[in-house]
Amino acid sequence: MSRLFNFIMTYLSSIATLSTIVLLAVELVFYTSFENRVLFYQLHFGLLIYFLIDIVLRFIFKASFSMSFLSTLINSLVAIPLLSLVVLDLEMSELYGLVQFIFGLVVLVRFSDLVRAINLLRVQPAQLFVLGFVIFIFIGALLLSLPVSRTVMTPISFVDALFTATSALCVTGLVLHDVGEYFSGFGLSVILVLIQLGGLGIMTFYALMMLVIRSKVSRTQSIEYQEALATEGVGETFALIKSIFLYTFWVELLGAITLFFLWKDQFQTFSQAVIHSVFHAISAFCNAGFSLFTDSLVSFSQRLDILLVFSVLIVIGGIGFPVIFNLRQHFFSKKRERLKVQTKLPLLMTFVLLIIGTVVLYFVERDLALSGFSFMNQLVLAFFHSVSARSAGFNAVDMAGFSVASLLVITLLMFIGSSPGSTGGGIKTTTFGIIHAALFSVIRGETKVELFGRTLSSLNVYRALNIFFISSILIITVLFSLLLTEVFSFVPLLFETVSAFGTTGLSLGITPGLSTAGKVSMIVVMLVGRLGPLTIGMILAKRRVKSNYSFPEERILLG
Repeated sequence: MSRLFNFIMTYLSSIATLSTIVLLAVELVFYTSFENRVLFYQLHFGLLIYFLIDIVLRFIFKASFSMSFLSTLINSLVAIPLLSLVVLDLEMSELYGLVQFIFGLVVLVRFSDLVRAINLLRVQPAQLFVLGFVIFIFIGALLLSLPVSRTVMTPISFVDALFTATSALCVTGLVLHDVGEYFSGFGLSVILVLIQLGGLGIMTFYALMMLVIRSKVSRTQSIEYQEALATEGVGETFALIKSIFLYTFWVELLGAITLFFLWKDQFQTFSQAVIHSVFHAISAFCNAGFSLFTDSLVSFSQRLDILLVFSVLIVIGGIGFPVIFNLRQHFFSKKRERLKVQTKLPLLMTFVLLIIGTVVLYFVERDLALSGFSFMNQLVLAFFHSVSARSAGFNAVDMAGFSVASLLVITLLMFIGSSPGSTGGGIKTTTFGIIHAALFSVIRGETKVELFGRTLSSLNVYRALNIFFISSILIITVLFSLLLTEVFSFVPLLFETVSAFGTTGLSLGITPGLSTAGKVSMIVVMLVGRLGPLTIGMILAKRRVKSNYSFPEERILLG
């Protein structure tokens, strides 16, 4: 009974602490807003009551979760404003600043409850990955719903805020409003933080936190990290995680500086140039596709230098951190580690897909959407859209001007997406490559799948096939529901659905016109597309206990 009591109290405390952190963060922005302060008064009072009851219970039962003398003393400060309300007959408005200060101290001494709650739950990295995305989506939606997040008087519905937060955290780029015009500086900051979190992955941030607080990682967690990041051993896994943050910082910084010098003359003020450069560098590297320009990059369709900078940022972000890490270990390390198949396959598939996409888009669209541009301009635009279709979502030409044949090619590129362990989505280049390798093995009558002098495990092949078919079924199911609820035709809805799944963000302009049901469907597709259908399936499915027997084999006619 005592253990159950401790468990419940620990989690109640962690929830209250997390709520207080979010509340204080919001109040830093809304302190002058009277309409919001009335609600905050009520939340303050409720949290004060909870913390007081919690500290009394800890003192009475002297449970194993009881705090040190200093922590108990600090938590007891919550009694001061409550006594002031009763004895001195003061109002919450008169105690607003005092309560905020006390909450800040309480959060500091109760932060350990959050860590203890995570350890008690024994949350696995994959589960934390999904849970983290859901939590941050709702927090982002709440922040974007607040008046300070927008520049217009018209309020944003919670579904629209949820859609925008999902699109940002899943680095998709589908938008219902003009981002640069509708959202304020605070709203754009929320979107940018969500993009950065989503691009690097909640699990990566969790692993970094484990490194910072020097928490032990279980064997199961270690294995899941190694599978997620394609590493061998705990040391290599956390070396990669450290490298991810340094690599991301320098690439985004160099990208922002380059963009600043290329387009600084386009803006009236220095701060505008800096804001646009930083925002678009992060958005491009994270393959998010969010733009502060109303027409995405259409106004820069003849600026080949800017388009090539965006292309480089997108490719670097979409190639995958494990690939970059292995390349560095091979070319710049004293040990000169071998190039893994995990590195060779994404590089090969990325090169092949970019070339195919560029050639097809150039020859199909040179007299259509790309007419009126010079030869070199057409080539760069074809290359840029081949790159962007892989998961980024920027466009330098109106997508509605592309022919159906080109839209089909772009849809296939969006479905394949980027490489695993990257900032992009889709079924991934490795999945597409393994399926092709397996297909050719069957055609040649071979029983093993081999790539680059290595034999792939049957589990790899089965997972690739599972990802392909689960993704296809998901897209078909959502497309069917959209055909029932929306007024748009088949091609735009298919394009929108695959764009959401591949977290690409390209659209034929139908996103703002989606119904509430359509928006919810897109939210689900974006989330599954970013997390990966196989990850969701493995978390939801109940693992079967391995048996030490097998049934007799039997062949079935397939054709």
